[in-house]
Amino acid sequence: MMTALISICIVIFFISRISDLTSVVSQVNPPKNGLDPTIIASLPLFLYKRNDHDNDIIECSICLSIIEDGELVRVLPNCKHNFHVECIDKWFNYHSTCPVCRTEAESRLLPEPREGVVNHTPP
Repeated sequence: MMTALISICIVIFFISRISDLTSVVSQVNPPKNGLDPTIIASLPLFLYKRNDHDNDIIECSICLSIIEDGELVRVLPNCKHNFHVECIDKWFNYHSTCPVCRTEAESRLLPEPREGVVNHTPP
């Protein structure tokens, strides 16, 4: 009887320690959900227009349907993948990366290209 009571106390002790550790881990790295709605709204969009001599068919990788003339499309600035606006906006409610290549969707600022090479030699 005494052995069973000691065993139960040990199990309760370890269960409480495990729950303490999991709460600390969740506080350190909270799970990243989707993108902020203001960031989603800032991503570029346009009306798709297929060129008469362009034989490439563009498909939305989320709904797997062909993007047709006149449909509203969002282009991701870092990877240039295209999706229907309603498809990618729903995706970004739960994810922060491109569904095709997993590049971060939030726009990155890149340095402007400069003409010529600047060499600085000390005097």
